[in-house]
Amino acid sequence: MARVLVVDDVADSAVALADRLAAAGHDATTAFDGKEALEQFARIRPDMVVMDLDMPVMDGYAAAEAIRLLGAGDPRWMIALTGEPRETAERRALACGFDRYLQKPVDFAALRALLDT
Repeated sequence: MARVLVVDDVADSAVALADRLAAAGHDATTAFDGKEALEQFARIRPDMVVMDLDMPVMDGYAAAEAIRLLGAGDPRWMIALTGEPRETAERRALACGFDRYLQKPVDFAALRALLDT
């Protein structure tokens, strides 16, 4: 079982993914913007963060950089999840501290494979 933080400003998307992760046996928590993601991250210290990039208040790029700056308790995986064009978003996401990039809609099998490593 892994602790997973799912971050997306579209609440239905975040909750649906968290529910699928919970059904697969993981402890999933949601946040709905980058600022809330930082608060939840500090509280639960997840093994994995799955985060949308394009969000109000604080986008996923800034939130990823802030999480990496926290240092201690880094997640095993930080996954960027977005509908943005792949070439630009993937390069920027990896530079901001994400480990992987997944296009929306999420390939749940690919996400589970990362959790299993």
